[in-house]
Amino acid sequence: MTTLLEAKNVRVRRGARIIVEEVNLEFKAGEITAIIGANGAGKTTLIRAFAGLAPLELHDGEMLLEGKPMTEFSKAGIARRLGFLPAQTTVPFPLTIAELIDQAEPKQEARAAAIRAMELGSLEFVPMTKLSTGEARRAWIAMTLSRKTKILLLDEPLSGLDPRYQMRLLETLQERAANGSSIVFIAHDLPYASRVDRVIALNGSKVVADGTPLEVLQPQLLRELYGVEVWIGSEPKTGAVFPLPIKAV
Repeated sequence: MTTLLEAKNVRVRRGARIIVEEVNLEFKAGEITAIIGANGAGKTTLIRAFAGLAPLELHDGEMLLEGKPMTEFSKAGIARRLGFLPAQTTVPFPLTIAELIDQAEPKQEARAAAIRAMELGSLEFVPMTKLSTGEARRAWIAMTLSRKTKILLLDEPLSGLDPRYQMRLLETLQERAANGSSIVFIAHDLPYASRVDRVIALNGSKVVADGTPLEVLQPQLLRELYGVEVWIGSEPKTGAVFPLPIKAV
C-alpha cells in the first residue's frame, strides 16, 4: 500500500512544553486508523500536526505528504490532498447545509453524495443556526466528505452522533478507504475504535502502542491509558473485539 502521509521524528511544542514527543508514523492508502488516549494525551495536537496546522520548529522533525516535505506545498496544495475536520465547529452566519458544503466543494454531484451519506436530504436547505447539535455535526462531516481528498483527518467525528449515524459514518469511511483513501480519526468510544484496521494509543504525549484493534485494545493497556477496568467482548461473526469500561480504578 502507498504511504500518503508520514511523520518523521515529529515533536510538537507549545512554548517550552512538549505536547507530543518523537512520533514516527506512516499512514497508507486503504487504511483506517483510530487514535485513542485519555484527555490531554496529545491526540488533537498530533492530528493537527498531521494536517499541517501545528507548525514544527527547527529540529522537531517533519511531515511528509505523498513522500514530499509538507513545507514544499502551498496551503491550497495541502487542501487538495488532505481533508481535516476539527472537533469544535461553529457557523456564525445562517448558511444552509448546501451553502456550507459548497464552500468546500461546489460540485453538485459531490454535495449530493455527501448529503446522502449523512442522510441530510430533508435538511439540505435549512440554515445551520436552526439545526440541533447532532444535525450540525453531520453537516460538517458531509462538508468534509464532499471533498474527494486521499487523506481524511477527523477529530472526534463520532461525538454527538446517535448510533445510527455513527455506523453510517463508519460505513462511509470504509468505502472511502476501499477506494484508496487513508482515514485517521480520534476515537473516544472504545467499541468504535475496534472497527478499524489500526489503532494508535497515546499516553503522556508518546505513542505507546500501534497495531490492530486485537493487539492494542487489551485490558492492561486500557487500564494504563484511562484508569478503568474493561470487559472485552467479541463479535461472533467477525471476532472483532469490543472493550467496555466497567469500573474506574
